[in-house]
Amino acid sequence: MKYVFPFLALIINMLSTMNAQTTNAILPLWPAGKVPYNLPHTSKETFEVTSPDSFLLVRNVTIPGIIPFVVPKERSTGAAVLICPGGGYAVEAYDHEGIQVAKKLNEWGISAFILRYRLPNDSTMTQKKWVPLTDALQGMRYIRQHAAEWNLDPHKIGIMGFSAGGHLAATASTLYDQRTADGFDPQEVRPDFSILIYPVVTMTEQYTHTGSRNLLLGNNPSFADVQQFSPELHVTEKTPPAFLVHATDDWVAVQNSLLYAAALAQHKVPVSCHILPDGGHGYGLAPKNPKVAVWVNYWKDWLHGLGML
Repeated sequence: MKYVFPFLALIINMLSTMNAQTTNAILPLWPAGKVPYNLPHTSKETFEVTSPDSFLLVRNVTIPGIIPFVVPKERSTGAAVLICPGGGYAVEAYDHEGIQVAKKLNEWGISAFILRYRLPNDSTMTQKKWVPLTDALQGMRYIRQHAAEWNLDPHKIGIMGFSAGGHLAATASTLYDQRTADGFDPQEVRPDFSILIYPVVTMTEQYTHTGSRNLLLGNNPSFADVQQFSPELHVTEKTPPAFLVHATDDWVAVQNSLLYAAALAQHKVPVSCHILPDGGHGYGLAPKNPKVAVWVNYWKDWLHGLGML
């Protein structure tokens, strides 16, 4: 069961916490009137709180933005992560896969940026399959363009995604050099590393998450689109190193992570893949489940080994 309002007080508290931590409010990714693929529309974002977990979800994201959680210079490692919350390309899990994760990165001296990517919608955009990726690549470019302002090393900028946000992070990591038609310089938008947490990866029939695929590619996607948006098929030796976590009892098949990890290993790209015996899906940092939360320690160790801490 879902409760929208009367949970107004909880939403205000979450947003107040966000504003206290961020350097700025939501920053627009694109100049006004120049958002690619957008159609004129009147759709507006809505906030929703789910019970019993009290997850804050955002629906109808049609205006893309980026929310900075910048570490002060004296504590900064110079590294940064663009965070792509999950939600099956239907919603964005704004708190437990966004704000909480940004705070954890800040504890380690890493700046974080939550991406408010547009959710695929035929009524508000053209070429909806390219829209989330376009926003993610623009997010990478935006961070690098402002690296000096935020005391960041432009060679230490990674991307992180949960569930369908993991698919977005994986496509950004593998298709970053295929969007030059949209004006992207591959060197400017390529992530230096990727962190994929219970990700949707493949769009192929056997292991795909059907809901995510249908919203991104339509109910009857072409073979070409299925191949194009299956990141495991586009890994090369230039794909950034990756850290993955997945539970065997996840309803997004664990093979999604295994396929991507295998492709990275085949191309001799460093990869750390952790398969948990249980945990299900959507646990975020799992603060109430120590057996699952152990992945956060693995993640920190991996970042340290990568030279980000």
